[in-house]
Amino acid sequence: MRKIINFIRNINPIKNSENSSTEYVVQKLLAFIFIKEISAIIMEALIIIMFFVFGYDIINGRMPTGEIVRLIPLYGYLGFGIITILYVIRIEKQTLQSIKIKLNSRFLIKFIKNTFFGVLLIAIIITFLCMSGFYGFTGFNSKSIIIIISYFIAYSIQGSVEEIMCRGFLQNTLQRKVSCKVAIFFSSVMFMLPHVKNFSEMPVILRWIAIINLILVSLLFSFAVIKDASLSSACGIHVGWNFALGFIFGLNLSGANFSEGIIQINVNSSLDLITGGSYGIEASIILIPVLLFIDIIYFVKIMKGAKYDGI
Repeated sequence: MRKIINFIRNINPIKNSENSSTEYVVQKLLAFIFIKEISAIIMEALIIIMFFVFGYDIINGRMPTGEIVRLIPLYGYLGFGIITILYVIRIEKQTLQSIKIKLNSRFLIKFIKNTFFGVLLIAIIITFLCMSGFYGFTGFNSKSIIIIISYFIAYSIQGSVEEIMCRGFLQNTLQRKVSCKVAIFFSSVMFMLPHVKNFSEMPVILRWIAIINLILVSLLFSFAVIKDASLSSACGIHVGWNFALGFIFGLNLSGANFSEGIIQINVNSSLDLITGGSYGIEASIILIPVLLFIDIIYFVKIMKGAKYDGI
């Protein structure tokens, strides 16, 4: 009985306690869930209050319309990021550097470069699908510079915060007591869970393809953090990927549609294995070899770096 009581005490997510490796992993997973749920409650409450302040009666269904409705969920990630950082500083007594955030020009430059890489990667895949006849280009949508900037900032917040939580906090915190492989595994699981909420309407084969792609892209982000000892590249790729897919092309992002794209793309084929169906290209079989190839490149670079460092 005493062992059970001690175990429960040691896994308390709001207590920085000395514990075994198993207790430590459970504690950090609970901390991740705690941060996520508390952040969701606080941000939903703030959004409701904001709506009332601006005269929207959400109880009777009077909701804002237009771009603001699409932008609010993305900007809401800011609260998740703030609470994660506060947890690291106040509860864990750690610094931003401990979760691979380095506020300097090098971090910003790497972020920008990798944002372009993320955009380019999606653009190449979409172009291939258009040239193959699976997608069709139908024209352009006019967007004001304010809307473009607003969406870029929104996707920058959303993508970066996911990396701060999954790779910055969870992966790097776990690595203090467990192996890199274990840390990557649990950070990938926690990264994947929110992305599978739209799986219910999908055929089984597409679910498995989407899961494989989620694993591969999560590995890419984890490898990027390990290679650079920084969140800069992972955040950049993630932001570029989401911004290109969700705003530039206006396609479904993990089964959800956030905006009408600058470039209008229609799905011409009913071959869901290629197009990804309603989930989008993240459930496309085309993505598997692309992500696997990039993962291998990053892994090789990590191994070369390890040799140079004498590891």
